[in-house]
Amino acid sequence: MIRLEALKDLIEATLLPIIENPQQRTAERNQLLAHFLEISIEQQWLHPDLEIHDEDAAFQNLRMALSLRVNERLPIQYLLKEAAFMGRSFHVTPAVLIPRPETELLVEAAIEFAKTAPVQNAIDLGTGSGCIAVSLKAAMPSLVVSAVDISHEALDVAQANAKAHHAEIEFYQGSWFEPVPEASFDLILSNPPYIAPEDRTSLALEVLQEPAMALFTPDSPERFFETLLMEIQAHLRPSGLALVEIAMGQGPMVKSIAQSLGFSARLIKDYGGIERILRLEISGVSSS
Repeated sequence: MIRLEALKDLIEATLLPIIENPQQRTAERNQLLAHFLEISIEQQWLHPDLEIHDEDAAFQNLRMALSLRVNERLPIQYLLKEAAFMGRSFHVTPAVLIPRPETELLVEAAIEFAKTAPVQNAIDLGTGSGCIAVSLKAAMPSLVVSAVDISHEALDVAQANAKAHHAEIEFYQGSWFEPVPEASFDLILSNPPYIAPEDRTSLALEVLQEPAMALFTPDSPERFFETLLMEIQAHLRPSGLALVEIAMGQGPMVKSIAQSLGFSARLIKDYGGIERILRLEISGVSSS
């Protein structure tokens, strides 16, 4: 047996070598206790003397999760099998990228655009967990939403999330627009792989646990974005909008490529002031 208060201290001490921020450390501790031992945060504070059976299967699962978190640097979202996005909980596995707050800007910008422009259909390229597609459908129920991913495992996760959130979405396996029967779209959204392969060593170990295919460009970011934007150009309706997430520092490069292809392009900053979203419209019909 172990007292809850002692267990809380033990978990924090275990997490200390990999998490310097005390608030984050406490948050992860609380999440682990709530998920594996089903002790809510409120109960954790109200019942510090609660006795925990350290031989129970739930306790052993918690120990295994802590080991994976510290020794393998597995992100907490994969251990909990869920991540938050736009106020909803999404199932995640190591087959998909973990949803991040800055990606919510894609959906928010699409919703704002739809308030002033006729929008009938949308596509999410590289859907991963399906968080973008599901959030779009939830915000605009009449919108016809398609989602594409090259990974069968990722599509399994996305389809499970769509079912959980009662979102009717057409899923396709393949590269970009290749498997999709529709020829053109009012909204094209994508959080593509945008990190240069040579930047791998600069990433946190937790990030490297996410699928490489969803993180790294297959060649140089310049060639990758040129190819992607040409694909978008071929499928974006004249009055439509495309939104593409980019990495810090890529703004001038991707904007230049977009303008060379004839797009009206501007950059949207995230909450930290970093240019994070490339906003694209066909030149001459911009609504911005």
